[in-house]
Amino acid sequence: KPGTVFAYEVSITVDLPDSEDRMSGIINYTVKSSGDEQIEFVYTGHVQSSEKKKAAAPTAGPRRGPGGPGGPERFGPRGPLFGSNPITGLSYQTNEVRMTKTGQAVTVKGTSHLPYLLGQLSLLPFERLSKEPQKNWEANIGAVIEESKSETRTPGPPRLSNNEDKNKKTTVGGETLRYEIQKQEGSKVTVRRTCNLQTAPIEGKNVKLQLQTGGTFDFDTDKGLITVYESKGKLTIQQENVSVDLPLQIHFKLLSEEERQQIEQKKKDQIANKKQQVEDAAAKLKQPLTDDERQEII
Repeated sequence: KPGTVFAYEVSITVDLPDSEDRMSGIINYTVKSSGDEQIEFVYTGHVQSSEKKKAAAPTAGPRRGPGGPGGPERFGPRGPLFGSNPITGLSYQTNEVRMTKTGQAVTVKGTSHLPYLLGQLSLLPFERLSKEPQKNWEANIGAVIEESKSETRTPGPPRLSNNEDKNKKTTVGGETLRYEIQKQEGSKVTVRRTCNLQTAPIEGKNVKLQLQTGGTFDFDTDKGLITVYESKGKLTIQQENVSVDLPLQIHFKLLSEEERQQIEQKKKDQIANKKQQVEDAAAKLKQPLTDDERQEII
């Protein structure tokens, strides 16, 4: 109902050739309106990206393949996979989303792009549900995949297309989602989900980009929300004769109201503490110097 607030804790890990990229954060939703067919809500939040370097393996000669002669540049938070355009899911954003009750986005005002072809962060906790009661169903979705173009960087496949970006290359692709209900216990329904997102094949060439994931999620029929989601997979990038697989894991869970309020209070306390520190520093500057302070300066 309007005014309902809920939040998710999100964690995404991507295994890069020379590091591990971790993205985590809290995303919040406030329901604006809810009808028989559609729901409208406001999304706020983001995930923060941190990079953990891997131990460098000793080499006896020049490196070959990914990151070496004849291979693409490194892929990472500051590498070409993220492109030269901002990845809006990594900074605080506000989106207004209108969605059908079966999880299909009707309109999205604002962006919250994630890298690695993971789409919009604001839409991450929502799935294409079946209109009719059935154990298995499938959704086929067209997609336009965006790659950054830069004279100093090789192209990278960060996200779905944003028509406002000029320095880009777009590729037509498609996404197939398959669902299977595994069990139901009361209001909890456990669903198996697989995803295959890839660029359209070109005759005589390999598929350039392909994201394959598989996992499960629990759906609460009383709340009408996913409560927990676990998925693993890989993003395969084909550049000329070099193929790179990036294993990834996605996890998110619905926070309880108590957890959400604790996080909200902690955030308010941090803001209040910073404000107090600024006020204390400003007040100290207005105070006259003591004899000891004057002597120290001299």
